[in-house]
Parts: sequence; structure tokens; C-alpha cells
Amino acid sequence: MAGSFGAGGEYITELREGLKKEVGVTHVESEEHRQNQSLNAARDEEGLNWLKEQTMSMKFGN
Repeated sequence: MAGSFGAGGEYITELREGLKKEVGVTHVESEEHRQNQSLNAARDEEGLNWLKEQTMSMKFGN
């Protein structure tokens, strides 16, 4: 929103830091959560590769 008023990057940085001080920490990821995200990303990659193989075999009749 501030960008629509032509505010510079310095203003945005100051605004963000001020809000962090005022609101405090709102979200902290646990190590377990980060590990699960990595595992899910690996599974997504495996699934994508499987879908590509299926698509190629349907497209070219392999």
C-alpha cells in the first residue's frame, strides 16, 4: 500500500521494522516443520517426475 503513495525503500524498511517491534514475533517455524517441508518438496519432485513419465508414455505410446 505504501508503494502506491510513492514511498521509498527506506521508508518501507523503517515501517516494517517498526511493525515488528510493535507486534512482535508472530510465527516461528520449528525444526520439525522445516524438515517436513524438505521431505514434502522431495516427494513433490518424485511425483512430478512420475507424472512426466506417465504423460510421455501416453503421448508417445511407450
